[in-house]
Amino acid sequence: MSAESFIKTFQISGVGGQPTEMDVDKILEVLQAYPDSTRLWNLCGDVIQLSDGERYSLEDAKRCYETAIHRSPNDPEAYESLGFWHDIENDFDTSAKYFRLAIQRTKSDTPRLGLACVLGSV
Repeated sequence: MSAESFIKTFQISGVGGQPTEMDVDKILEVLQAYPDSTRLWNLCGDVIQLSDGERYSLEDAKRCYETAIHRSPNDPEAYESLGFWHDIENDFDTSAKYFRLAIQRTKSDTPRLGLACVLGSV
């Protein structure tokens, strides 16, 4: 199974769509075979942030996004995710920086909305 086919077929196993640590484990297992997949790194960070367990921390999610950027410096999704990550941590200046970097790399409105919210919090 390729990284893309895993992503297309991946389903959260928790009740009510709540990711579990087992979901994170599945993604990490696939990442061993596809360590250069920025989409998998982004998915892993997202699932960690939403998971219900204690084995993975928000810092683990941040490292996933940073790894995605390291693997693909022009990946807008990873910058956008770091923007939201820093927003959650109330680090609005850093959040704005990452949203701006995402905006430079995509036509999507999502990082623009994120930046607008962050600027409203400053």
